Amino acid sequence: MILGEIGDIHRFSNPNKLLAFAGLDPSVYQSGNFQAKTTRMSKRGSRVLRYALVNAAWNVVRNNATFKAYYDAKRAEGRSHYNALGHCSGKLVRVIWKMLTDNVEFNLK
Repeated sequence: MILGEIGDIHRFSNPNKLLAFAGLDPSVYQSGNFQAKTTRMSKRGSRVLRYALVNAAWNVVRNNATFKAYYDAKRAEGRSHYNALGHCSGKLVRVIWKMLTDNVEFNLK
């Protein structure tokens, strides 16, 4: 599902563009001198890709020590379950982008 929604990885020159395509990037709220202290997920991109990435991130968190430590660190910062999962999804996007652009296997232990 993820590969089908991404299509050709070379459309994205860096992982941040893939993150924005998935709608997982933070939206910025500012006006004049006001700048918000908290941000939300923009949700502007592919709904199907965002759904697949969040579900995949949850499975990776449960089965991979590196992602579990990252999830636990975000929870220790006081973030909610879904907020921490959103951060893990962002990390997963960066890993997927690197795997597809450099043609390497998933080897994160």
